[in-house]
Amino acid sequence: MKANTPMNLALACALALAGCAKSPITTAELVGGPMLEMRQAVDRNVADPSRQTQLLALVGELDGVLQAHSRDLNTLSGDLSRLNADYDATREAFDTLASAFAQRSQVRKERALDLHFQMVALTSVEEWSPISKREVEALSGARTPLKN
Repeated sequence: MKANTPMNLALACALALAGCAKSPITTAELVGGPMLEMRQAVDRNVADPSRQTQLLALVGELDGVLQAHSRDLNTLSGDLSRLNADYDATREAFDTLASAFAQRSQVRKERALDLHFQMVALTSVEEWSPISKREVEALSGARTPLKN
């Protein structure tokens, strides 16, 4: 049997692709990783124990808000996909899903902004700079729908 037969090439391609396969990223990883780094940045950059404790509590609340948003976004994505596959789905069904998500999202956005400004108020410019970089990463992760 020759080394370059189509069967050998197909097998080589399959093995190469299997070696590159990763398990899918989760919501917890997309948001949780940057939130853990944000907690570490608070630990490293805020020396005052009282402010550090307050900041860590706020980071925990923000983590919950962002995790909830990410889960809700994934649910919306799945619901829209199912609705899209339904030939008889009405415009109103799509509007209802989108409207309900927008309302829940607005509440979370307002809470996240409130938490952000509470954290800023507890820090100096020098303390906030490294913390804010992680906040931006967490916010980006929360708005990324995952493939189901």
